[in-house]
Amino acid sequence: MADKIVWEFKDFWGFWLIDDEYLIMNGDENGAMSGDQVEAINVSTNPNMTMYKIISVIDETKDLVESISENIKFLKWIYRKSLNWKWWYVRYSRTEKDVFIWNWDILWLKNWDKVTFSILTDEKWNKTWLLKEVVQKAWDQLKWAIDFFNDDSRIDIFKIASEEWARVVWPKEVVDEVEGLDWNIDVNEIEKREDLRELFTITIDWADSKDLDDAISIEDLWEDWYKLYVHIADVTHYVKEDWNLDIEALERATSIYLVDKVIPMLHERLSNDLCSLNPNTDKLTLTCELLIDNDWNINLEDSKVYESIINTDYRTTYKEIEELRENKIWEWNELLFWWIIDNTLVKLINNSEKLANILNINTRENGELEFDFPETKVILDNKWNPIDFKPYPKYPSNDWIKAFMVAANRTVSEKYEQTPFLHRTHLSPKTELIEKLNEILNLLETNLKISTNPNPSDFSKLLLEIEWHSKQRFLEKTILLTMQKANYTHEREWHFGLAIDYYSHFTSPIRRYPDLQIHRIIKECIHNNWELLEDRNYHYESILESVAEKSSMQQDLSVKIEREVNKLMWVKYMKDKIWEQFNWYFAWIDQRWVFVELENTITWVIRDEKRYKLNSIWEKAILFSLTDSNWDEYNVWDSVKIKVTSIDEEKMIINFDIV
Repeated sequence: MADKIVWEFKDFWGFWLIDDEYLIMNGDENGAMSGDQVEAINVSTNPNMTMYKIISVIDETKDLVESISENIKFLKWIYRKSLNWKWWYVRYSRTEKDVFIWNWDILWLKNWDKVTFSILTDEKWNKTWLLKEVVQKAWDQLKWAIDFFNDDSRIDIFKIASEEWARVVWPKEVVDEVEGLDWNIDVNEIEKREDLRELFTITIDWADSKDLDDAISIEDLWEDWYKLYVHIADVTHYVKEDWNLDIEALERATSIYLVDKVIPMLHERLSNDLCSLNPNTDKLTLTCELLIDNDWNINLEDSKVYESIINTDYRTTYKEIEELRENKIWEWNELLFWWIIDNTLVKLINNSEKLANILNINTRENGELEFDFPETKVILDNKWNPIDFKPYPKYPSNDWIKAFMVAANRTVSEKYEQTPFLHRTHLSPKTELIEKLNEILNLLETNLKISTNPNPSDFSKLLLEIEWHSKQRFLEKTILLTMQKANYTHEREWHFGLAIDYYSHFTSPIRRYPDLQIHRIIKECIHNNWELLEDRNYHYESILESVAEKSSMQQDLSVKIEREVNKLMWVKYMKDKIWEQFNWYFAWIDQRWVFVELENTITWVIRDEKRYKLNSIWEKAILFSLTDSNWDEYNVWDSVKIKVTSIDEEKMIINFDIV
C-alpha cells in the first residue's frame, strides 16, 4: 500500500530522506525534488527496517520557482546538458533532475555555467523552464580552480564546493578594492591607539596556518594577579561597512577549510598578509585586556577593550610549546620560524599554562561540557591522494588558547550587554531528546539519569561518570546528539555548552563575519564615549537579525562542504583497497543507520540491508543489535572485521561486508 508523504531532500552520508525520517536509497527517488508531494512504498525486506522507494510525483514543489523568482542567491547550481541541436536541458544540482529549457539563449551556454531559471507555462508543453540569469561563467570557476589548486588533481573538490554554491571567485570590484588599500599605517592612526609594540607578544597556532587572528601577552602583577592581553586583528580598519569587500565577506560569512586549502571569507591578501598577525610586523588590532584577580576570577569592571597596535615577537606552534613543556627543546634552541628561544618566552609559556589551567578549572566547575572527539587529519602524498587518516594532534596549549579566547569572548559580550550585538547562542536540550538519552542510559544499565530541565553541570557530571563504561564513546556521541546546534542570534540567550549567560564571537574576524560585525560596533562605541549614536543604534538593530541568519546559514553550508570533502577523501583512500579487511567498531545501530568507525577516525555506514538483520533490543526500539549472514550478533561499540566490496567514486559510496 503506497503512502502519500512529503518528500524532503536531505543528503545524509549518501542517503536521501522523506519526512526527515524514512530512508530513500540513491536511484529510488524517481526524479522527485525537494518538497514534492510523492507516493512512496516500503521496499525493505527487513521487518525491523523501513526503506522507501518513490513511485510517483503527485505535486511538484513551488519552492524552487519562488526562490528563482525572488533571485535568492543560495540556489543549487545548475549545469547544461544538450540532447540535440534543438532541445536543451539543465540539471538541478546532484538530484540528477533534468528540466526542459525553451528559450534560445541557452545555445551559447557552456557546461558548468551557473544559471537561474523560472517556469514558463504554455498549452503545448504544459510546463517548461525559461533561462533567467547567468550567475557565473564556467571559465571564471575553472580559472579559479586552476589558480587555487595549481593543477587538476583536486578538481573534484572544486566541484563539491561549486555544487553547494560556495562563492569561489572574487568579483572584480573586490579585487580592485584590495589593490587600492593602503598598506602603510598612517602616523595619525598610530597616535589614536594604545601602542603595545614593546609588549612581549606571541602567536600560537598550527605550523601551516596562514590567517593568524589572535596573539597573546601576559603580565604577572602582584599576589597572583595577572593581566591577560588578547590581541585580535582589526579587520574593520580595512573592510569598511558596505564596501564591496564587506558585502562579499557577508555573502561568504565564514572561511571553508578543505583538507590543505581554504576558501577564505576575506581576500587572501587580507587574510594571509595585511590582517594576519605575522611576526616582526606592525599590525592594527583590537585588544581585550583582562584583569584576573587572586581568586582567579575575571575582574569585569577593570577589564577593557580598545584599539591598539602590536608587533609580535614570536610565531610559535602548538607542537613547539609542548616540546618546551617536556624539555625536548630549551633556551637558545631555534624554533620552526627561525626565532631563538629566550627566557622571556619561557616565562610567558609558564604563565600561560598556570593561567589557562585555572581558567579551565573555573569553567569546568561551572559545568562547561567537554567532548573529546578527535578531528581528522588527512595525510596526502605528492599527488594529493590520501594515504592515511589520523586524529589531529591535540596539545595542552590548544586548551590554553581556547581558555583565553573564551574569556575574551565572554568579557566582550558582557561589557556590551546594552548594545545591539551578535551573540553565540546554544539552547538547552529538548525534552524529547533528554528522554531518549535517559532510555539509552537505562538500557545500558548505567543507573544514571538526566533531569528534563537540566543544568550544564548535570551533563558535565554524566560525562565524568561514563569515563570507565565499556561503551563510553557511544554514550558520549549519544550525549552530543542530545545537544541543540549553536547558532548566531541578535538577541542574547545563554550558551548551554559553555554554561555561561554571555557569549559572542570576537576572536576570529578574519574567518567569521559575526566577529567582524561586532568589531565594527565596538569601535563605534569607543569613538563615541562608549555609546552608539541614536541613528547607528537603530541601524544595527535593523540589520543584525539578518546578519545572524546569514552567518548561521553559511556556517551550516561550510560544515556540509567540509563533510562532503572528507567523504571524498575516504572514498579515494579506499578505492584501491577492495577486499581488504579492516577492524572497525559499530559506532551506532538503530532502525535507520548502521555506522562503523575505524580507529583512524573514518566513519561510514553499512548500506546493504539484505546481508544483515536488525533486532530491537528494547521494547521502545531505541537501539538495535545486528545479526549478520553468519548469525553473529553485534551491539554498539562491538568490534567487527569488515572488508571493502566496492567503491563508487562519482557517487561517493563505499560498500562493506561483515567478514
